[in-house]
Amino acid sequence: MLLLLLLPVALAQQTASRSVLPRPFLGHSVLELRVGADLGASASPVPRPTICAQVNPLARLGFEACGNGGGTFHNDEVPGIMHLRARLEALRLDREELQGALVVGSGMTEIQSTADAAGLRFGEAEDGAIEAAGGELSLSAQGRWWVHERTFVVMDLNAGAAWIPGAPEVIGQGGPVVPFTSLTAGMGF
Repeated sequence: MLLLLLLPVALAQQTASRSVLPRPFLGHSVLELRVGADLGASASPVPRPTICAQVNPLARLGFEACGNGGGTFHNDEVPGIMHLRARLEALRLDREELQGALVVGSGMTEIQSTADAAGLRFGEAEDGAIEAAGGELSLSAQGRWWVHERTFVVMDLNAGAAWIPGAPEVIGQGGPVVPFTSLTAGMGF
């Protein structure tokens, strides 16, 4: 009879979940690599692939570069958008191995209509220009799941807008405001 009474306790202990306590190397996340889709600066309904790398020198401050890899991973004649931005966690919620954050970003965006050329072209663009750049502001909702004490899975939903005076000549858009949205996922430590 005693065995029957202890059986639920034994079964419950076998199925109990273990939580992971995050213990990153420097006390905060250091590096993230993410891949996903970018919907920015294009009239096409098909999202473009994008890759992002983020380095965090401080717990709530990071520097991020995102783009389709033109000139580095491929030399295809495809339209693209690149972001270089500083990101600040404005709000973060921690719950054991899960973290959620609202992240504000500011930096620059470059758009291109074909293969990437060297350098950045700020200001007005001439007729036939293939790229232009300008300032941007963005907001992200980010979630992290620590799968190991030093490693996490991350998902980032980013939306914002860039002010690019040369956008009408480069992408045929009516004005200099270039909205963008991206969804990326990856890993970090």
